[in-house]
Amino acid sequence: MRGRLPFVAGGSIAPSIACAGLGRIDLDGDVVIGTPQTVVRRLDELGRVDLAIVDEAHRVGRSGSGQLDRIIATLRERNPALMLFGLTATPFRFDTGLLTEGADRLFEKIAFLN
Repeated sequence: MRGRLPFVAGGSIAPSIACAGLGRIDLDGDVVIGTPQTVVRRLDELGRVDLAIVDEAHRVGRSGSGQLDRIIATLRERNPALMLFGLTATPFRFDTGLLTEGADRLFEKIAFLN
């Protein structure tokens, strides 16, 4: 089920859902909202992406072995200028420090509200 939603940019953006658990897999929207488990299995069907928003960004590993890592690496291969926006309540990891630290970091800045 695909259609324009009036509350999203005045109806000019068509979002789609890619979540096998919900029984909906649509990668054709202007904005794709998907679970890593579903998207990682359909990377060949996903076109060029300019912005990826990652919820639970603290799950993106430094070793590059997880589903989110594979998705990001594939999207960067297709578009080296990919913008990555990570959301997390825990930007600090005990094993590697802040998500913005280190030569292999994916994020440059942390923004938060007091």
